[in-house]
Amino acid sequence: MKEYPLTIVVFSPELPCITCETLTNVLVINPEFGNAFAPVCPLHGLLYYGGSALDTPEGHHLEQQQFLISRFVLSPYQQTGRVVLVWKVPPESIPGYRAPSAAELGVREEHVARQHLEDLAWSVCYEVAGGEHRQCHVVWSWDDLEFALYEGGRDVTAERSEQASVS
Repeated sequence: MKEYPLTIVVFSPELPCITCETLTNVLVINPEFGNAFAPVCPLHGLLYYGGSALDTPEGHHLEQQQFLISRFVLSPYQQTGRVVLVWKVPPESIPGYRAPSAAELGVREEHVARQHLEDLAWSVCYEVAGGEHRQCHVVWSWDDLEFALYEGGRDVTAERSEQASVS
């Protein structure tokens, strides 16, 4: 199968995210999806980033994923600080993470294995302004089409979004 390059573009002025209307200056162009011009906010960053680039990322795909994950992790801090390490982990290894049940997905149990895409997960070490190091986990949910952030054994995505809007 032919490998098509994915492109991430940082642009100005900002446009609404294709999913939630949050203003953003990043878009992903994926030839597997017809080269759609898709502005994506930090929460929905992997929406158009799919195919083999997610399965076994190498080279620039790995750099692009790390950029999108870093952008999500640092979004409550107005992109200040830095992500120093990102590595892929099994989602079930994350404290507090629970895979959705067949009932939550609205399918029969036997269909989950055939039709459900597994969530993707990463362990992340980051440094906020002032030099404090923190550890977290990031999960990309194919069911919700968004990232979730886990710290201290719980999903803190909503708290972090509220924190970002107050700052």
